[in-house]
Amino acid sequence: MGIVSRVAPAAELDAQALELAQQLASGPSVMLGMTKILVNSAFRSPAEFLQLESFCQVSAFCSDEFKEGVAAFLAKRPAVFHR
Repeated sequence: MGIVSRVAPAAELDAQALELAQQLASGPSVMLGMTKILVNSAFRSPAEFLQLESFCQVSAFCSDEFKEGVAAFLAKRPAVFHR
């Protein structure tokens, strides 16, 4: 599926996994949750998947996380997502 983004030596695995977990934890949690749902739904029928994907798109575009992401991008600053 092309999900692997890097390979780590065994001695560095824990440190790299923690670094990635911290990056994900500071991101937009609702959007990451939707992404997980869509990845897990990838093998549904195309019609079912597209319906779910369109629901997620509309939900995402109406979210505070989306607004913050766009504002941060336009202001050329890191986004700050509130939990």
